[in-house]
Amino acid sequence: MFPSREKLETFHDLSEGELTFINFLDDYLPGYWKIYWRPFFNGSHPDLVLLNPEGGLMIYKIIDGSCQNNTPKANKKQLDYYRNKLIQELVPEISEKIDQDPKSFVIFKTGIYLHHMESYPAQIQYEEYPYLTVAGCDDLDEDSLYLVVPGYDFRKDRFMNPEWAHKLEKWLHPPYHRDRRTGIELTTQQKQLTIPKPGHRRLRGAAGSGKTLVLAQRAAKLATGNQKVLVITYNRNLWYFIKEMIEASPYNFDWSNITFRHFHGFCRDLLNEFFLPTPSRFDDILPVLEEALKKILEESNNKVQEESNNEVQEESNNDVREESIETKTLEKFKYDAILIDEGQDYSWEWYNFLSKFLNNRNELFLVCDEKQNIYDRELSWIDGEMKNVQFRGRWAELDTIHRLPKEISQLANEFSEKFGLSSSVEFDSAQTLLFNDRPSFFRWDNIQGENWLVKVYEAYKTFSREEISSKKRFKPSEIVILLPKNQMGTELVEFFDNHNIPCDHVFLTKNSSKWRNKKISSITDKRLKISTIHQFKGWESPNVILLIPEHWNGGNKNLDSVVYTAVTRTLQNLIVLNCNDRYRGFGEDLKTSY
Repeated sequence: MFPSREKLETFHDLSEGELTFINFLDDYLPGYWKIYWRPFFNGSHPDLVLLNPEGGLMIYKIIDGSCQNNTPKANKKQLDYYRNKLIQELVPEISEKIDQDPKSFVIFKTGIYLHHMESYPAQIQYEEYPYLTVAGCDDLDEDSLYLVVPGYDFRKDRFMNPEWAHKLEKWLHPPYHRDRRTGIELTTQQKQLTIPKPGHRRLRGAAGSGKTLVLAQRAAKLATGNQKVLVITYNRNLWYFIKEMIEASPYNFDWSNITFRHFHGFCRDLLNEFFLPTPSRFDDILPVLEEALKKILEESNNKVQEESNNEVQEESNNDVREESIETKTLEKFKYDAILIDEGQDYSWEWYNFLSKFLNNRNELFLVCDEKQNIYDRELSWIDGEMKNVQFRGRWAELDTIHRLPKEISQLANEFSEKFGLSSSVEFDSAQTLLFNDRPSFFRWDNIQGENWLVKVYEAYKTFSREEISSKKRFKPSEIVILLPKNQMGTELVEFFDNHNIPCDHVFLTKNSSKWRNKKISSITDKRLKISTIHQFKGWESPNVILLIPEHWNGGNKNLDSVVYTAVTRTLQNLIVLNCNDRYRGFGEDLKTSY
């Protein structure tokens, strides 16, 4: 059990129903089961998770009389959210497996325990949901265990991958991170910026200057000091990459001190915890959350005033307790520090909203690269030109490129200058520890749009057939193909599937279902990677193949930022396949320069 039974019995916020139910499970479940009370779950807060490492997993909601106002529909929806988050985001390999074999979904179950009700009326209350396990207080005997945990006595299930269990446990009960010396060294400027400080601060720099590395190291240092940290991005994929960077940090800390989310996911977590309806448009989510937060704070203040006047009537006791539960839930989302990557993708409204989830320590660290403003945001708020912005002092800047090879950094600067993105930055050829200093390969081909599939395949073969270097044949996992459009990505994935080349990709294909999470699994996944430029922003790869489409609906300035972002994703080699007239002249000029 996590925590142990002895520790649980000392917790004051453990309800009678929780203690009764957990003790029952601990007494009668076979020893190969693991019980997690209020597990970490990366920013969500289920009551209980049961894990059989070789048999499956079950998420339980425990309802005492104090929570009985939650409707069956709301409780079922909350449990489904927890399960789907686990399958699609925390261990996304599971969603791929379910796509291939939907029967494997059966090993992920959900359940409700109603401490204030007997089994029959509880079953009637939830009769609309036949696949939801429902248990009442009279089910808590050894003979009824099979009703409470269906399949509890199946030691192994053919659908359960033991590797999933190992990854699941890291999210349910995060391990302690030990100092890892990986050979990464920071510059003096970067080291200074990793030092945690209360207050709101900004950092900007070009791609390859080490912004995300600084953010990752800062998060690790905060966790070392037992600070509660939220690392938040715009791109739904980027936080996985940041987590891997933190994994390589030379610090000792508890992983449960760091929550990783993208902004939309953070908002959905809040909607789920507070049983709020999910608006159909994302632009409507913030007003819903803002109104809910306002109500919770008002109720909390009213409670304090009532208690101070000592005029609380017995009739209102239940309301006061309900308010207290919501206030406690809000406290679970309070952080000592919030670190925002991809700040150029944020609006003032988002920044202002996140600021409300800081506790008194009030540390917010925002990093950005205005050249990568691929969503064409209005950014004057970051420069302090708006009210209610708490940034202190001048911008901190990283003005030297370390990650990109010299040839690619020069290309990026020339592109930036040609298309007016912003001023260029210096390349430090003496700093070799933060980037791959082997000779780089670069090629720009202007091609016809109707030939793009064949040309991309030929570019892939250029990397995979030792055509660049006789000493090395690049693995598929070391190659990424970047495209700006989902439709083209789907065509390309199916093209490679027909050539028996497995792909780790972000697209929905004819073989996909609702379960597939549109993300790159891991930088270490052995398959060829195919992604939109937007989804790969913030990531990097030794070899990048970029396709620039013939037509673009976002406007020239936006396309310039998208191309710049893609070019700067490489660690070593780059092939650009351009179908767009806007860049043909630039590509022709490059042939005389490189």
